[in-house]
Amino acid sequence: MTKYISVLQLKGGVGKTTIAANLAGYFLSKSKKVLAVDADMKQGTLSAWSSMVEDKNFQSGSTFSLSELINLLKESDEKFDIVIVDLPPRLEDLARSSLLFSDLVLLPVTTSAPDFWAASDISELIEAAKSEKPDIKLRLVWNKFKPTKRRLELKDQVNKELGHDEIKQPLSDYIAYSDVMGMGTWVGAYNHPKAKSEFLEFSKEIEKLIK
Repeated sequence: MTKYISVLQLKGGVGKTTIAANLAGYFLSKSKKVLAVDADMKQGTLSAWSSMVEDKNFQSGSTFSLSELINLLKESDEKFDIVIVDLPPRLEDLARSSLLFSDLVLLPVTTSAPDFWAASDISELIEAAKSEKPDIKLRLVWNKFKPTKRRLELKDQVNKELGHDEIKQPLSDYIAYSDVMGMGTWVGAYNHPKAKSEFLEFSKEIEKLIK
């Protein structure tokens, strides 16, 4: 059965595409058939990364509208083990639809006020979508995270205010994450032990959530 993972934020610059690409790399390393969907074509970063991937189990697609995305997802059903969708910021219709079609929605946030506000806006969409899909599975992803005292306090505050569960393994701001985006690979296949270790732990949590 195909599992659908969406990476969503109403604000750009939080690392959506980097997370999507590295998750695709992780599942490919597990010999899964993976489709990466770039629905954020104003940036097109996931498509650029995908064009460099050389793996027989990997395919990519791009969409420019909600109808195109829905059609692509319908066509991919049962053809892939994992479908990862990088959604665009600021488009609430796509955001709301992602909550309905996804087995797991990842919401990246950094410890900055604009990210908190954007996450709060998404919380309103989540509550509305729950009327159609009460069992929505969404997790906060702490990205570009440095565990200073102040940031740990902010992290706890946001968790309480938003009320969403989190992926326990945060992701750091290692240069390896940006390096692999220009190479068509992922941190698990890159010479950066710390980035590799944390992303493996992160990915194992994701894998458990979609089983």
